[in-house]
Amino acid sequence: MTFLRALLICFTVCLSTLAISTVKAQAPEQTRIRTAVETTDWATVRSSVENLRSSNPSVFRVGQYDYLLGRVAEQTADLATASAKFETVASSNTQLAQYALWRLARIARANGDLVLERERLRRLLSVAPDSLLLDAARLRLAESFFESDDLAGVSASAQALISSKNVTITRQGALLVARANLRAGKLTEARDAFKKLLMQMPDASRPDDFALIAVRELDELDKRPEFSSQPLSEADHLLRASVYQFNRDFAGARVHYQAVVDRNSQSGVVDNATYQIGRGLYLESKYDDAIKLFQSVVDRSPQSQSGRDALGQLAASYLRLKRIDDAVATYKLFITRFPEGPNAERPYLNIIDALHEAGRYLEALNWVQQTRTKFKTDLGGALALFAQQRIHLAQNSWAEVVRDADELLKLPDLGGTRVGGGTTTAEVS
Repeated sequence: MTFLRALLICFTVCLSTLAISTVKAQAPEQTRIRTAVETTDWATVRSSVENLRSSNPSVFRVGQYDYLLGRVAEQTADLATASAKFETVASSNTQLAQYALWRLARIARANGDLVLERERLRRLLSVAPDSLLLDAARLRLAESFFESDDLAGVSASAQALISSKNVTITRQGALLVARANLRAGKLTEARDAFKKLLMQMPDASRPDDFALIAVRELDELDKRPEFSSQPLSEADHLLRASVYQFNRDFAGARVHYQAVVDRNSQSGVVDNATYQIGRGLYLESKYDDAIKLFQSVVDRSPQSQSGRDALGQLAASYLRLKRIDDAVATYKLFITRFPEGPNAERPYLNIIDALHEAGRYLEALNWVQQTRTKFKTDLGGALALFAQQRIHLAQNSWAEVVRDADELLKLPDLGGTRVGGGTTTAEVS
């Protein structure tokens, strides 16, 4: 069922409840209306409502069925009739008046009459200041001003958006203000507004779409003569790069990470910037290029966090290129350099999976035993046992598969869906 149909069904039920609470309605007719709405039989909806108007005008009036007739007219592209019905409801002092005004505003916009759209939105905000449509109406009012190039109107109407408790609405308002300043040629004000939008993202670890728009606009502004003489700081480059990287605009991220590398060759953040460039290339499936960068970080800072991350990604890149021996050797080096720490079992399991996928089952089973010995009482041991069961399945070694399953069912933690390579008792039983 579409959202529209669900909304109309809900509406007809509410109308029926409203009417029944006031006068005794003709249940069969209202049931017919609801059924017709469910099946999008708009002709039957219209005829049934008209029958209700003739047979029981008080129910029709109290239930405000004119609104439903307006929605049906909208669905059948009869906008003149829809407007007339909505105007009737909008003139009433009822809860549906605000929704009728919202529909009238949408019709005005569809007809290209933005002035009329704004007039109807203002009426809505006036007659229903506590409406559920409040934020949507305010946002559309500001957008309408923007589309009409009424930039003063944008600034005035966006203030209500910026004070909204809804974070998304607040950021949409701030974006409109920034773009209005840009369109008006107020470049400094626009740049400041985009910077504010960037710096006030709700979660810096998960930059939203507004932050991405902001960095793109800022990058374009910084190309202008007015700002080209103001070089970005290292922190600004890293912030913009992180926004691009999170949103998978790896080319955009590379520009800023490379600027950090080029300008601060001795900086402590160069290794991470280089690693992030490599990570972007890896995610673009440019594994050969990624390998060169990961290797450079590993060679330059073998014991750093960036070196650790780069070594793991280097092995993963070799795997993507089916260079199994290089991948296994790199994972072995990882185990030697970083024997402890979070997810210490992961390189062992990666070696098992790599050898398994290459059909090198005996070597994989040997690493299963090493892993189970190393992580005997830990989750890593259980994951290695499950990997062994998968190898036995590939070998059609059914007795061993059953034995592995019996052993797995005795373990307290099989990882489930929270870890890669995990399983559940239901899966192995």
